[in-house]
Parts: sequence; structure tokens; C-alpha cells
Amino acid sequence: MDQNPSMAGMNASPSQPKSGGLMKMIVTAKGGQFAKWAPMPLRLTLAIIFIFHGLTKVFGPQPGLEGFTGFLTSLNVPIPGFFGIFIAWLELVGGFAFLLGFLTPLFAKLIALELIGIVAGELDIAIVGLAIALAMLGAGPLSIDAQLARKYQR
Repeated sequence: MDQNPSMAGMNASPSQPKSGGLMKMIVTAKGGQFAKWAPMPLRLTLAIIFIFHGLTKVFGPQPGLEGFTGFLTSLNVPIPGFFGIFIAWLELVGGFAFLLGFLTPLFAKLIALELIGIVAGELDIAIVGLAIALAMLGAGPLSIDAQLARKYQR
């Protein structure tokens, strides 16, 4: 008796799920047409986090540059005045860069390095993971980086 190749190895019993069926659908990533958009939620998440944190570090009201520099001093960070200003502006400019998709791998690497140096909890670890993934993926098609790449490929 000839069997349909797509039905090979399946139990004919109607009470048992077909091989692959629901479980295959659940565990199989639907990359393809949507994979290129994967950086978008990463970028937007990091943009929201770092624009907010950068604004509060640079302009206050809490902690402001003075408060953030004091926090770095309490962690025994060398040259806290320099690193306070550098990190505050990195977060603010980096947040807007993520939003626009501009120099995304560079800012993702800098943000990851910053947080690896000052990991304060599990949320920092998650943000480092997001930044590393974004550094590996790039900004995606809806970004200034993609526009520049298309311009210079010609």
C-alpha cells in the first residue's frame, strides 16, 4: 500500500496529534520575512531606556551629573568626574542613536561595555544581552544605518 510521503511515520489514530503538528509550530521560529525586523524592538527598547536614563543623568532632577558622579565615586570608579559626564552623554546620545538606527553597532558595544563595568542587578544583565544582540544584528532595514549602507553599496 502506497503512503503519502508527508504522512510517513504518523500514527493513523485520530486521537493522537500528527507528527510535528502543534509542537513544531510552537518551537519553530518564523524567521524568513520577519527576521529582518528583529532589531526593531531591541532598538526601541534600548532607546526608551537610555533616553530616559541619559536625560536624568545629564539634566536632572535626580540624580543629575553631580549625583551620578557621586554614585560612581561610591563605587570607587577611577576618574568619576570624567566617567560621570562620559556615561551620561553616552546614554543620552546612544538612546537617540538607537531610536534612529544610527551607528547602532558602535553604540550597542559602548553601552554593553559601560554596563558590564557597573552591573548592579539582573536588569543590567538583560540590557547587556539586548545590546550585544543588537551589536550582532545591526540596526535593521528601517534605520539610518541601512540607508547609509544602501547609499555606499552603489
